[in-house]
Amino acid sequence: MKKINNILPILLSFFLMVSSCGKLDEVKNPLDGFKLIIDYDIFNTFISFRFIDTSTGELIGATDGSSVAVSITGQHKDGVVGQLGESKSEHLSFSGLLTLALNPKDPYVPSSGNLIQFIVNANYEGYRKQSLNVVISEEGNYSFEVYLEKEETSGGVREYYREFNVGSNGTPNDSIKIASLDNESFFILPDDAVLLDSASNIISNEEVGLWVTIYENFNLAPIPQSLVVETVEGDQVSQQSFDIVSLVKVKMRAGNSIVSSIKGASINLNIPLKEGVLNPITWENFAGGQKVKTWELNKENAWVNNNEEELKEHGGRLFLSVATNRLSFYAGAVTQPLCIFAGNAIFSLDENFIMKPVSPSLYCYREADLRYLGHIPYTISGDLHNEAFEFYVPQNNRLLLEVVNRDNTNSFKATPSQRLIHTPCVDNRLIQILLEPTSMDYNGSFVFNFLEEFPNEEFQVRASFYDVASGKHLLSQDYLVSDGKKVEVSTTMQQASSLKVTFSALNPDNSFTATPNEIIIQEPQVQGQEYQVALSPEKCLLSGTFEFNFSGQFPSGDIDFKVEVRDETTNNLIENIYLKCSETELLVPFNIVLAKSERAYLKVKRVVSGTKFHVAPYEFSIGDVCQKGLTWNVDISPVEMITVDINVKAVCPDTEIIPTLTGYYRLVWDEEWNEVELVYGNTTLDLEKNGTYEMGIIVDGELVSEIYTITGPSLNLEFDLDQDQCDKFGY
Repeated sequence: MKKINNILPILLSFFLMVSSCGKLDEVKNPLDGFKLIIDYDIFNTFISFRFIDTSTGELIGATDGSSVAVSITGQHKDGVVGQLGESKSEHLSFSGLLTLALNPKDPYVPSSGNLIQFIVNANYEGYRKQSLNVVISEEGNYSFEVYLEKEETSGGVREYYREFNVGSNGTPNDSIKIASLDNESFFILPDDAVLLDSASNIISNEEVGLWVTIYENFNLAPIPQSLVVETVEGDQVSQQSFDIVSLVKVKMRAGNSIVSSIKGASINLNIPLKEGVLNPITWENFAGGQKVKTWELNKENAWVNNNEEELKEHGGRLFLSVATNRLSFYAGAVTQPLCIFAGNAIFSLDENFIMKPVSPSLYCYREADLRYLGHIPYTISGDLHNEAFEFYVPQNNRLLLEVVNRDNTNSFKATPSQRLIHTPCVDNRLIQILLEPTSMDYNGSFVFNFLEEFPNEEFQVRASFYDVASGKHLLSQDYLVSDGKKVEVSTTMQQASSLKVTFSALNPDNSFTATPNEIIIQEPQVQGQEYQVALSPEKCLLSGTFEFNFSGQFPSGDIDFKVEVRDETTNNLIENIYLKCSETELLVPFNIVLAKSERAYLKVKRVVSGTKFHVAPYEFSIGDVCQKGLTWNVDISPVEMITVDINVKAVCPDTEIIPTLTGYYRLVWDEEWNEVELVYGNTTLDLEKNGTYEMGIIVDGELVSEIYTITGPSLNLEFDLDQDQCDKFGY
């Protein structure tokens, strides 16, 4: 908190002007819905807040006009009002600034015997909520800085940035303090500190950038990540187990110079312990009052002991205090002396191994948190192998040994695969390890021959390998095949005494029958075996060309049409294929893959959204679908509408009927029917000249229809009915 003596002149003059003109509560409130609680008195206490982004050091909202939302809670919250005397549930900052006032009436007049206390709660999207406890003991003007931290999006790294100037003597114009959510001031640079570059020269008259970075995720810091590191304590250089429990980095840059150190004062750091971190010796929580050594990382990446400090508690977090005159990484860390964990691993190979040698590695971890301590690779070719091991490990921690295969071409199962070591720093250990095979290499080839022609000359085949004894699927591989192609197979799979291989098509257009339908490989460990596979297609390619002949004048551009491929027996639709033609592109290729057993015909239909035209003929019988090089000649003519007088009669065995009823008609390629009323067998319709129509009537619930081509202005339709149908008409 900084108490300031100057009163905001604009604000003060505003209230003086208002009070000289009349009562404040007689002034129209410009903030609708808010209650003015001050009558005559001018405020005696103003509290100003600056909301600062910790990562940039800049006022929040100063550049984009956004606002920090502020609510007031606590004992005297009702006495805190806006500059106009309005009592709000929420105040909004402007350009990172907010000024509030205290009600100048009792009980909100501050004094040493009447401390006014309230809490400022700041909320800004994308940032952690921050609360500041304010205590006012006398009237006056106060200024507070509220630092808001961005929500952790980098997985455990919080960076704080400041800018300040140093004068000719290399000292800051004012002391630099950085507060975080964890502590009121976790970084302090005194105003008598002299900044030096790497050559110990004073940095003067420069603008300095300051970065302070707290790491919650130590793996993100560019520091040695091994558990065993080099440490320096006094004159003693040694290797130790080094468990970091808190970590901070301090960096300064002035122009093109790196600030290396300071003289005349010390930087004060309060480094928060990582949340949830345990003491790596007891594996229990740390507590206030416990001592932890603090360390500085030197240029040789060794940790130099700085001091041993007691853990302090603030706001529910534990901190270590560090005083230093160098800029570097600083850590709180627990060290443990190392001991040699040594012994012998006795490897034996199961008799069912087909391939040798095998390649196990023995990995060593700290059991409590699985921190890596080292590994030793071995090559085992037979029974028995006595292999030595030796690891430098923390003497106070339990260990976990794990056997891992480093070569998947001949994998195995290790028994035991893991071994817990309770007391590693005693005598040599003897560990028995049995290796049983779980995989093998297979090398062979398949030659694919096509017994008939396939729709595609090259396509993918999937080979699936199974263990004959268990029926278990081991793996699948895909091969690009063509007639007579030899495919070399080199793969690793679970060990099996014999294999079954089956083949399947990945593209349904190239489904096939394989002969043999499965291959049994009796000795898969024998290299270079070759197998012949004959493939017969289950589908074939129907291909041809539509040759379009135009009559009449057509508009420029493409003409869209649809070809329905239908089953010749059932009339069921197999597939729709959309094509285009134009006056300059009369030959349009057509291809479709169909089952060999199918018989089909083609039905040419115009696309409704496209250019209207007539097609003749509109159906083509194919029969056997395994044909190539066919040609379908199609005449296309433009649409001309004419009025057609239609006369309908039904012809019975003994008479003729001129019906009055509802008739139906449609173009042959349309799905929907159109209705028309026949009066004494007559109606008039606007139809497409040269269009082919299906026309009909319903007799006894069934449609009786005929197909006609419209060639002129009149059309006589006759429907031949049997006697039963005629009887339905009453004849």
